[in-house]
Amino acid sequence: MHKARQHAGFTLVEVMVAVSISTIVLAGMAVVFLWTIRTANQCNQYAWAQTEAIKSSQRIVSYMRNASAIAGIDTNGNWITLNMPPSNAVARFTYSNPGNTMGGGRMLFIASTALSTNATTVEAKGLSVIPGRKIFDQPGTNSVRMAYRITKPASSGIYPADVDIGVRLRNN
Repeated sequence: MHKARQHAGFTLVEVMVAVSISTIVLAGMAVVFLWTIRTANQCNQYAWAQTEAIKSSQRIVSYMRNASAIAGIDTNGNWITLNMPPSNAVARFTYSNPGNTMGGGRMLFIASTALSTNATTVEAKGLSVIPGRKIFDQPGTNSVRMAYRITKPASSGIYPADVDIGVRLRNN
């Protein structure tokens, strides 16, 4: 009988303790794994908004700096028209958000308002208005101030990138 006890398996208490410890360790690993995935998604969304803010502002500013004059600006700040050299064609930037949803807007550029057949180019997407600000404002005779928020439409509002730029027209 003494030899049988030496070759016996684990007791029920030992098995239950081992299973409990294993469950706690696996649950902790699952929580860390899920947290890592959520953080990676948030970082991806933040990086997208930052990249889109940089790219869109560079494109828009390059057009505006080459303008010769401001031809008109909306009092609500949703559009601006610019005289573009060398022919002084009138171009327009327009903020459009048909559904008025966070991250659902776009910045459109019409190269010549005289030609209705001209295609409208989307210069930025995922735009929203920054509360209390206008998209376009004219602080001076030959300067424009733009302010907008870029947010990924699928997860709007969580990690936006705000753009606030002042542009001085060079070709006046």
